[in-house]
Amino acid sequence: MPVGTFSYYDHVLDTAVLLGALPERVHGIDDEPDRCFAAARGAKLVPAERLWVNPDCGLDTRDTEEVLASLRDLVAAAAVVRRSCA
Repeated sequence: MPVGTFSYYDHVLDTAVLLGALPERVHGIDDEPDRCFAAARGAKLVPAERLWVNPDCGLDTRDTEEVLASLRDLVAAAAVVRRSCA
């Protein structure tokens, strides 16, 4: 999904999607829009108005497979953006 089409008001979330910097709990969701909405919704116990994207997500504590998964998401997001700009 091209950046900016997911939400017109949440540029932080759009950027997180573009960079693949989404919470680990949404990594297993294959459908990109579903993954975006799951990241935006957050946990059921935390109200939406208390959620924000933290760019300091502790990548230094992740193992190689988690980092590679994030990088794959980044590559996929970049491909989507390139297709939308073509």
